[in-house]
Amino acid sequence: MAIIKHAARQTLGQLIGANNPVVTVPDDSQRQYSWTKKEVDTYWADIQKFRNTRETGKESASEYFIGPIVTITDEHVKSRSLLDGQQRLTTSTILIATSDGP
Repeated sequence: MAIIKHAARQTLGQLIGANNPVVTVPDDSQRQYSWTKKEVDTYWADIQKFRNTRETGKESASEYFIGPIVTITDEHVKSRSLLDGQQRLTTSTILIATSDGP
């Protein structure tokens, strides 16, 4: 069993950026991606609401918290195994890749 040595607050860019180890999903630890269009639309609407209220000055927060993403880093092979947060991380990556949401 792996021991958590430290926790770090990171942006999505820091987590999945080009200079970071690859994130892999162990077959036996994560369920298949299961968000439906409804969940993606709700998630996207929440992000848009945060963005809009921040831009109008109604919200003072500068960061949107998507929830914990738990990985274990293997320094020997420069990769990380995803233990928790697959649905949120996958959906966030898809939304970023499409750049204009669902």
